[in-house]
Amino acid sequence: MLLVLAVCNGDDHTENVGVEDLRALEALRLNILAASPEIDLEIAAVSTACIRLAPDLRITVGDVPMEIIERGGVDETADNLECIDPRLRLTVPALPQHALVFADHSSSITCPLGSMLAPRTATVDTNVVRAGQDIVVSWSPATDLKQFSVTVVVLHPGAPSDVLAFVVRSDGSALVTVPSTFPAGDYELRVSVSEKFSGPPLELDCELAADVYTSMERIIPLSVIE
Repeated sequence: MLLVLAVCNGDDHTENVGVEDLRALEALRLNILAASPEIDLEIAAVSTACIRLAPDLRITVGDVPMEIIERGGVDETADNLECIDPRLRLTVPALPQHALVFADHSSSITCPLGSMLAPRTATVDTNVVRAGQDIVVSWSPATDLKQFSVTVVVLHPGAPSDVLAFVVRSDGSALVTVPSTFPAGDYELRVSVSEKFSGPPLELDCELAADVYTSMERIIPLSVIE
């Protein structure tokens, strides 16, 4: 998991940021990227200055502390003033029903993530197909495909990718058509599910003004035969 505090800045000073400062930020954007058994978590913050994580600020997922890779501040080597974004990392498998916690000497903020970090899986009814054939892609939990924006892309080794047409069925699976023009060979099917979490029931129940975006991706091997 990689967490980045990206800052929109219009000032030339740096400030240490603790829990109370996070509460005062105009807005946060949480990006949850689940492209593998690990999860990347990115947090973009709106601020009028470059920010540096306060020495005693701790950020955890559940009870697991995140490693601080970069506390942030000002890049003094750049020709123009640029901020160095704070970055934190946590390498974990998917985590059902966990919370993101910010804490320091003064107080703490707990942001329950619900099922946002729950395990996601994608399977197909067959990995060997003929051009023009339909395949069924099953995604778990199936409700994702009904609620969120779905993209199905086939990846050709050493060639541009193709976006495939599909239909989401009543059971939450997707019926995907392999184009009749595809030559025989080995491919990868990339299923991406993404959406902004806003409004009930997916808004964060915490003290931060946060929008949550999620992008979940799985890659499935696929062979096209003659």
